[in-house]
Amino acid sequence: MDRRQHGPDRWRRAALCVGLLASLAGVVSAGPSPGGPAVRLPEGEFASDAWDLVARFESGHMVFSQAVVTNLGWGDHKAAVVGLVVTPDEKVQVFRRSEEEGDWKLSRDGLRMDLRSIVFDRTQTPHRLDVGKDEFELGVEWQPSGQPVWPAELPQRCPIEVQEISSDASGSLWSLGMPGPTKLERGHVALTHRWTSELEASCLVRRAEVFVLESDLGIYFTEILTTKGETHRWAAVRRDGVVKYQGTPQKASLRWKDLASGYPSAGAIELEVDGMQLHGQVSEPFFRFDLLDRVAMPFRNVLATQTEPRLLLARARLTLEPQAPGTASREVAAVVKLDYANPVSAASEAPRAPAPAASGGGG
Repeated sequence: MDRRQHGPDRWRRAALCVGLLASLAGVVSAGPSPGGPAVRLPEGEFASDAWDLVARFESGHMVFSQAVVTNLGWGDHKAAVVGLVVTPDEKVQVFRRSEEEGDWKLSRDGLRMDLRSIVFDRTQTPHRLDVGKDEFELGVEWQPSGQPVWPAELPQRCPIEVQEISSDASGSLWSLGMPGPTKLERGHVALTHRWTSELEASCLVRRAEVFVLESDLGIYFTEILTTKGETHRWAAVRRDGVVKYQGTPQKASLRWKDLASGYPSAGAIELEVDGMQLHGQVSEPFFRFDLLDRVAMPFRNVLATQTEPRLLLARARLTLEPQAPGTASREVAAVVKLDYANPVSAASEAPRAPAPAASGGGG
């Protein structure tokens, strides 16, 4: 049989396959979880995969942890965890661990990172972060919501996904000199996932994040300043255990101070999202960290020609204005996290009016 007679059939089948793949791609892109729950082994010289956990407890304790797999520096697939616990009297206890490829373990499903003395484990419910040092022990566990949200409207060269907006958490804390562990009860956890095949400095200057972690209300807000000078904002709201909103906030403004430092801290927040209005002041950062400190020399000097990253963490008290007649305003606690890929100029931080939003979408 002349194979040329099958040409039209082949083209039709190819077109059908392309159409099917396009349809599947549309389904995937519309889904809430393009990042997925698994830790990725990054590919590319500057690639990385990072998981940031923020937890706040009614006792006044706060926990931050960043687990990352990176190819920066010598060798690929190095793993590191850096974190801290802040006590109610603002004392900071830092913990960290890093391992070369082959010296740490990642479960087959990508849900458990084991760096010996620090384990980030989401293979079972509840999910856990465990730190076991001779002089310090920390355990945080949280109930996964199963409701990840993805800011599809934000630039996707340096994507981020919110795995947990505000999920119930508990834990325990012990350090040298304490008679026994302290229970951390009635807490809430936020968890974000970032991944990139390039330096974040190639696509953004700063990523600001605000985490409202209350028993009946969780809010995640982010503002991104790109290398082109563009500002993008996005928020998600979880109320009574359900994601109620995700999209551009109706209004949002971050005011900055310490402009001459190149790494300004946040001074005030105004936010209107899903009919709620929040405003308040941000405290002085309780933690500042040069992220290049964990990169070995001489590669650190090479990287410093392209990026001078800093991490700042601060607490905030925000006033939530009444949503309905007859209801009183209330105070809510928040954590503010600033990731700088490079310093910013003071001129770029001139005060601006709260930005009106394009129409947002419900969750």
